[in-house]
Amino acid sequence: MVDPGPAAAAQYGTAAANGVIQITTKHGHSGRARWTTFAEGGTIRDVTDYPPNYAQVANERNPNGTRIICSLDSQTRGLCTPNPDSLVVFSPLGSYSPFINGHRGAYGASVAGGSDQITYYLGGNFDREQGVFEISQDQRASGRANLSIQMRDNWNIQIGTSYLAAHTRLPQNDNNVLGIV
Repeated sequence: MVDPGPAAAAQYGTAAANGVIQITTKHGHSGRARWTTFAEGGTIRDVTDYPPNYAQVANERNPNGTRIICSLDSQTRGLCTPNPDSLVVFSPLGSYSPFINGHRGAYGASVAGGSDQITYYLGGNFDREQGVFEISQDQRASGRANLSIQMRDNWNIQIGTSYLAAHTRLPQNDNNVLGIV
């Protein structure tokens, strides 16, 4: 939560005049155990409409009998005359697409409860995602446990721990020093 300006300065002092970022972690409440669960899923698709490549062949032929590709540069320099009926269209990503339909799933559960003296919170999440490339994958598992014990009116003990494991695979790209090598 962000409290901007004078409201933050009034509550937290003049050092917070430009705003305050407040982080609140989950914790238990007194009462019977309250369970919370969730599950979500979906698909991931590459919906980009990639433009095709165009080429125009010339009226002239090579010595081996194939027509010469007549680029715009060759046409403007007068090196070839395009054949008006010979526009060639090719879309490599349409014909040989490297993309697949990916999927995403997220699951989680938590329980919170306790008494007036002891409260607890225990929760965990699991996320898995398959991207539009076969190699693009992301998987995360996390857990959190908080325990609060009120020993006396002026003495409180709080124990908290968390766990996170993440595994991400991405395709090689042009910013990788080793690339395909």
